[in-house]
Amino acid sequence: MKKFIAFFEIPTVDFHRAVDFYETVFGVQLPVFECEEEKMACFTEEGEKKAEAVYEKHRVITDLFIGMGANEVLAEQNACRIEHV
Repeated sequence: MKKFIAFFEIPTVDFHRAVDFYETVFGVQLPVFECEEEKMACFTEEGEKKAEAVYEKHRVITDLFIGMGANEVLAEQNACRIEHV
């Protein structure tokens, strides 16, 4: 499958806190670039592979909840809650 996302933004009030969060969640070091007021952190191929693994777990948990009778919205919400514990 081709990759369609080349760039996206995640708005944040505390840039360094957000970077710490994503580095912790994905277990990777994000390269950080700062130029005056502009700040950017980049996901790498290593981070992409880890993110794919996290998303696969999310899908499995969501499907489990749906299989147990939960509606799709609740299944998604509860899968997210489990991932972030």
